[in-house]
Amino acid sequence: MSAALRSVAVFGGGIVAQSAALAFAKALPRAAIVQVATPVSPAALADRLPLVQPFALATFDRLGIDPDALIDRGVATHRLAQRFEAWGPDRRPWHLSDSGTAVPSGPGAPHQRWLEAERQGDTRPFDMLLPGAVLAQSGRFAPDLPPPLDMTEAALRLDGDAFARVLASGLARSRVTSRSGSIASVDRDADGHVAAVMMADGTRIVADLFIDATGPAALVAGDMAFEDWSAALPYDRLLLQRSGAGTTPLLDSYTATDIGWSARWPFPGGEWRALAFAATTREDRARRKLPSGRDTADLISYRPGRRRDAWRGNVLTLGEAAVQPGPLGLAGLSLAWTHLALALDLLPDRTMPPSLIAEYNRRAGLRADRLCDFLAAHYRGRNEAPAGLATTLVQFERRGLLPHHEEESMIDDAWAAVLLGQGMRPTRRDPQAMGAEPRAIAAAQTAITAAVARVPA
Repeated sequence: MSAALRSVAVFGGGIVAQSAALAFAKALPRAAIVQVATPVSPAALADRLPLVQPFALATFDRLGIDPDALIDRGVATHRLAQRFEAWGPDRRPWHLSDSGTAVPSGPGAPHQRWLEAERQGDTRPFDMLLPGAVLAQSGRFAPDLPPPLDMTEAALRLDGDAFARVLASGLARSRVTSRSGSIASVDRDADGHVAAVMMADGTRIVADLFIDATGPAALVAGDMAFEDWSAALPYDRLLLQRSGAGTTPLLDSYTATDIGWSARWPFPGGEWRALAFAATTREDRARRKLPSGRDTADLISYRPGRRRDAWRGNVLTLGEAAVQPGPLGLAGLSLAWTHLALALDLLPDRTMPPSLIAEYNRRAGLRADRLCDFLAAHYRGRNEAPAGLATTLVQFERRGLLPHHEEESMIDDAWAAVLLGQGMRPTRRDPQAMGAEPRAIAAAQTAITAAVARVPA
């Protein structure tokens, strides 16, 4: 007989914890759900810089939140693309879109057909085939876009404070018990099973399932085996400062520097500016790279990597308590939400079947590792490629192929944009694309540009 979960305790004071509490409350309407708000770690970037990429947008349905309403209320704004300056060997700017190409069907993948056109003298960059990138550069976007722009998908930047209030309202309607405090101790056995969490005020919290969304410290889960990604993602320090509210362009921008990279992230609540660098660089040298706010920017230390088992016993870790992907691409919240959705899909009963927990850890680990591969691809030549990325690079360098991976988050066009933008070109031509008409690619680029010009700014 199945023993349904009767109670869930979620620890953490940020958006990841609130989202988990609300999603579990909606999935388990008969269970008692409590959210215990603990202080938000400065390194919990998923909470501080909340952005939802297209692959995670479905989580809004699990939360019972209409993303269009968030946009109407100014809680969310669109991001269509990311711009990279001085990033590749030729230092030419390139763009990564949150959606794919708008290329008519034909022989070969879109990037393979573009390569054939380039070999025959077409000098227009690959990102001219990405409607999201062209729209973002023009500052134009509208609902119900006409063809060939109608497949454009956008990420959503969230005003963290305003979205937290939206989640709090949903938690209240779902009768989630909310409290705050500091954790004094955790009654945990050698297998990671938690019997109770003792709060500083003496309260003893018990539950069938504990969710740790307390950030990198993982205050409930405690020490767990950690897979270090620092060889693949070489920067582990971030100087972060917030400017006043202003315009919210449709793209984020990154610029490579001699010590790392700088970024501008325009959120609805105000723009964030950042400088990423490695611990081997002196902090004072990094601060001198900032155009302003050298003395006021927050210094954040983080450790790229993930816990080998994000779910152990009756403790599920989410957000930076499970994975620390770092700030590049602002993928933290999206990854946390996909892991949350997976946990709900595989939801165990009180017995916590080992096979079910193992399947969660397998799939969550694959999703995190492949995201690491994608982020590491941005640092080609400056890092050590993890195994999954090494295979992808070999296949792409030889024939322009992008091998299939289980639990892939990024579409092939995004992978192609990153690799082509950094100057990678296959040594062999694709037999299918060789039969394509190069003028079709030129026509597609022209059609995209013309359609964008007709979209209101």
